Amino acid sequence: MADELERLKDLGREIAEPSGSSEGRARRLLQRRIDVASGRRARFWRPLHVRWALAGVVAVLLASGFGFGLGAWNTEEGSAKTSLVGLGFLPARGWTVVQSTAVGQRDAASAVAANVPLRASADLRATARATGASLPGKGILIFATFAIRGDPASDAGFDRHDLPLSLRHASVASQSSDRRVYRIRAGVGGYNVDAQIHFGAATPSAETIEVAQRQLNRLVVASEPVTILARPTVLGRGQKLTLYGSVDSEKAEEIVTIEAKDCGQTSFREVAAARTQEGGGWSYDLFDPNISASVRAAWNNQRSSPVAVQDRPYVSLRRLGGSSSRFSVVVGAKLQFWRKYVVIERFEQRLGSWKPSRKVVLTDTSSTAGSSFVNTFQKFRLSVPKSSLLRAFFPRSQAGPCYLAGYSQLVRT
Repeated sequence: MADELERLKDLGREIAEPSGSSEGRARRLLQRRIDVASGRRARFWRPLHVRWALAGVVAVLLASGFGFGLGAWNTEEGSAKTSLVGLGFLPARGWTVVQSTAVGQRDAASAVAANVPLRASADLRATARATGASLPGKGILIFATFAIRGDPASDAGFDRHDLPLSLRHASVASQSSDRRVYRIRAGVGGYNVDAQIHFGAATPSAETIEVAQRQLNRLVVASEPVTILARPTVLGRGQKLTLYGSVDSEKAEEIVTIEAKDCGQTSFREVAAARTQEGGGWSYDLFDPNISASVRAAWNNQRSSPVAVQDRPYVSLRRLGGSSSRFSVVVGAKLQFWRKYVVIERFEQRLGSWKPSRKVVLTDTSSTAGSSFVNTFQKFRLSVPKSSLLRAFFPRSQAGPCYLAGYSQLVRT
C-alpha cells in the first residue's frame, strides 16, 4: 500500500492542469467571473449559483442558468449546455457531473463526478455510494462535500489548500480486494472540502490515477466574499443561536457585522459584530431573536446571502391552585395572539398518541414594561381522569407566518 500511495503522490506532482482548449477557456472564463464577483459587481455572485453572461458562455461551454439538482448526463468538451454552480466539477468528455445545493439549512452542498453512469437515487450521497460500490476496474467516482468554514472545531480538520487539489495530499480511506478509496480534506476559500476518490480496483493503474487527477483538477470552489451559517435553524424560547462563516481575505481581526430582518419587517438592522480568526473564520453566539428572522453577514461593503432562522412561541400550561380541573395556558412571543386558540391534548396510553381534549381561545394579554415580549393567555376548566398527562399545543395555523408550532411542558393531573 505504501508503494502504491507513493506512486500516486509522484503522479500527482507530475500531472499538469487539464489539457483541452475548451476546458481552458471555461476555467479562464470562470476565474474572470470570480474576479468580477469579488470586486465591483459582487451582487451577481452567489455561493451555489453562478449567473453567466449568456453570449460569452454558450460560445465556450455553458448556457446561462442556476445550479441544478440531482440528475445526470454525460458531456462533451466544448459542447455541453448545462448550468454550472459555484461548487462542483467542470464538465469533461466521458464524465458525468452532478451538483446539488444545500437543502434547507444543512451545512454542506455536494457534487459527484464519475466516468461511469450514475445509479439514480433521490439523494446524491446515496447515488455516490451505490455507484462507487459497483465501479468496474477502470471506474472512477469523486464525491465531494462543501461545508462553510468558520466553526473552529470543524475547521481544525481541514488544512488550507489552493486549487487544484492534488492526489499527493490524499490518504487511504478504505480498501478491499477490488476497491480503493482515497480522501482529501482541505480548506479552500470559504469552504471545507471533503473529497473521496473511489477507484474500481484495489491497485489502480498509473493511467487511471492520472485520469482521476485530471478530473480533480476540474473542481470549482467559488464562494461569496463573506459567508454565514446558523445553528440551530429552529429555536425554542431562550435557546442560543450560533452563527459562523468566513471572509475571503483569510485574515484575522476583520470586523463582520451581523444583520437581521425580523418576520414582518422590510429592512435589515445591525444586531452584533464579530471578529475573524486567522484564516478568515468567524463565529458569534446570538441569543434567541424571539421571532423568525433572516440573518446575514456584512464585511468590506459585501453582504452574504441571508439564512432563515425559525422560532417557536413560548407555550406554558399549568394547574391553578392545585386543582385537577382549573388550568391556565400562556403563549408568549413578540406578537400577541389575541383570539387565537390553543389545543389542550391528553396522552392516550392505550393508543400511544396525543388526542385533543378541547380548544381554548386566548382572550387576555399582558406585557412587561420595557420588553417587546407579549403574553397572551386564558384560564379554563377541563375535566379529565386522574393522573392524565396533558400538554398545550399551539398549531402553525395559529402561530404563522412568523412562528412555527409551539408545545408546552407536560402536566400531570
